[in-house]
Amino acid sequence: MLTRSKTAILILILLILGIASLPLAAGATTHNLAAEFSTTSNPGNGWSFYSGTNLLDYYGYWSGTGTNAWQLSGDFLPAWFKTPSGGISGLDLVAGDVATHGNYYNSPFSMVVWTSDISGTVTVSGSVWETRNLGRTMDWALYVNGTYEGGGSIGVTHLRDDPITFATGLLSLDVGQTVVLQLFPHGPQSEDFVGVDLNIEANAVPLPGAVGLLGAGLALLAWGRRRLG
Repeated sequence: MLTRSKTAILILILLILGIASLPLAAGATTHNLAAEFSTTSNPGNGWSFYSGTNLLDYYGYWSGTGTNAWQLSGDFLPAWFKTPSGGISGLDLVAGDVATHGNYYNSPFSMVVWTSDISGTVTVSGSVWETRNLGRTMDWALYVNGTYEGGGSIGVTHLRDDPITFATGLLSLDVGQTVVLQLFPHGPQSEDFVGVDLNIEANAVPLPGAVGLLGAGLALLAWGRRRLG
């Protein structure tokens, strides 16, 4: 038979286990490409940079900007970089902006990928813009868990002060599933630089077991109150 003290201890244990099993951050966690851009590893901080299916494997000096960039060993394009202090001459970028130079036409797309570390919901938002007016047009496409969510042509009228913006609704995503932004030339000799701002607001959904433990604790608490009252 459960004594008052044993009942109270059991209720407390179940409540602690249930609460501890829930996500620590009940609110949203925001992931920003620029804030989490890694110069030491790819993938890094949940983000990865690709040329098609090939992971960019080298971070170092890139002659396209005279700065360091993620690139594929032996290939000039594509490249991904974070704009240094002072910006880059001739490009509509400010310090801290992330940008890519697209690959050649009919070549593997330049891509940034975010891989989810939670099971729950996400909303994706951001913007893309051309960084100079050379009469070239780059295209973009956004996919969440393989589903097309938006895209189109950027065009030289969309510079940094008037970018193409996008935002999804609330979408489900499990651990290991991805958000993919592709950048690619609209036609031959259209490859160019594109500025990218990408944000992902992620909300973890409590596991059924955690909810069950918490529910059991609450039910036992109600029972205990009746029994001990």
